Amino acid sequence: MYQFSLKAFRVVFQRAVLRAEPGEVMLSNLTDSITSSVFQYTTRGLFECDKLTYSAQLTFQVLLMNKEINPAELDFLLRYPVQPAVLTKSDLQEPLCEPELEDDSLCRLISVETPVS
Repeated sequence: MYQFSLKAFRVVFQRAVLRAEPGEVMLSNLTDSITSSVFQYTTRGLFECDKLTYSAQLTFQVLLMNKEINPAELDFLLRYPVQPAVLTKSDLQEPLCEPELEDDSLCRLISVETPVS
């Protein structure tokens, strides 16, 4: 459905390199400039209904690369790990988590390991 030429991305890349501000954090500035330029170039050619999906995926990748989001929590958000063989809270005598949590999805989210920072 979508086709972007390598030549066009090369032009976008070169312009982003020229636009990046030199300084002590040149690599960070270069990465930000390239990411922004590629985002702007790509979104111009997308259908409106695909722009939000593309924006979300790019945002998730930037957050993962910067280690600002836990991969396990992102996986939970994107996939919602449904396991048919696992009993739900209503099937058990003892609750899976705190009694005030009505929704089994909240119990599953609590079970996602978060790293201690």
